[in-house]
Amino acid sequence: MAVHAHQVRHREQAFEPDLAVVDAHHHLWDDLTNQLAVPYALPDLLADMDGGHHVVATVYAECTSHWRDDGDPALRPVGETQWIAGQVLPRGVMDAIIGYADLRSGAATRPILEAHREAGRGRFAGVRHSTAWDPHPDVPNTAREVPPRTLVSADFVEGVRLLGELGMTFDAWIFFHQIPELAQLAAAAPDTRIVLDHLGGPLCIGPYAADRPAMLATWREHLAAAAARENIVLKIGGLGFPWFVPDEVCAQLTDSDAIADYWRREVEYAIEVFGPRRCMFESNFPVDSRVADYVTYWNAMKKLTVGHSPSERAEMYVGTAMRTYGIPRDDTNRTPP
Repeated sequence: MAVHAHQVRHREQAFEPDLAVVDAHHHLWDDLTNQLAVPYALPDLLADMDGGHHVVATVYAECTSHWRDDGDPALRPVGETQWIAGQVLPRGVMDAIIGYADLRSGAATRPILEAHREAGRGRFAGVRHSTAWDPHPDVPNTAREVPPRTLVSADFVEGVRLLGELGMTFDAWIFFHQIPELAQLAAAAPDTRIVLDHLGGPLCIGPYAADRPAMLATWREHLAAAAARENIVLKIGGLGFPWFVPDEVCAQLTDSDAIADYWRREVEYAIEVFGPRRCMFESNFPVDSRVADYVTYWNAMKKLTVGHSPSERAEMYVGTAMRTYGIPRDDTNRTPP
């Protein structure tokens, strides 16, 4: 198995080490069979957080880790929430948990969501039900395969509305050509906070490998349509995702300046259409460790916003994530494990 950058010595010193950041999306994996990343356990995360950046909070995103092995299949994903919430963690580590529930169950999802909330001990914030789908055989779809147009199916819409009713968020992991469906979903569930993950999925593989500019032109058009929906916020990340950065390009992104330069136009456009109060930054580790170690990666993300005011940067690096996921400024609402 390849060694990712997070497993090697830091290549750079932290840039702007006093600038507070919330890592709005990362995973923990101890599964050696995962296709997208090497194992990444709690000690790895803690070591990365101690690397020089001022990480004040993190958000754990579901990745099928530690599901229950038996019992009601619909409740097995609750094991992941229970696993995270049951660990004794330093303050600022995994303050919010994004779990999994099959939202295609519509109103029947309620007891699963309530079980997540109970298991989360004050940390459970919402659901990510990945619906990334593409018809081309060279584009891997989400691990839990779903049919096309799942986002706008009646039961799924009902499930997303239920999240809003319960004060929970919906994280969307989709590809760029599905963004119009997400905009439709946002219109149908206006009371639910929706988070568009990984810059909206700008693919560079399969049929999109030959003409990245054409793909990005479509991505820009769709992203603007999503930004018109006030209940959608954007996660800026995925800067090392294998389906977004070709291998030959990834090999050339040897420092934070190169990473920032490669993504600058797209990130600046995303911030322009969504505005700083509806953008947040994510490491997407360990997946994005393909392109850089944690310190270098956050250096790149900070360098992407140096032209913005301190208040705008405070929103993008802390405020948006805190508001979206209900991360408290203290731990008073948490039940000890």
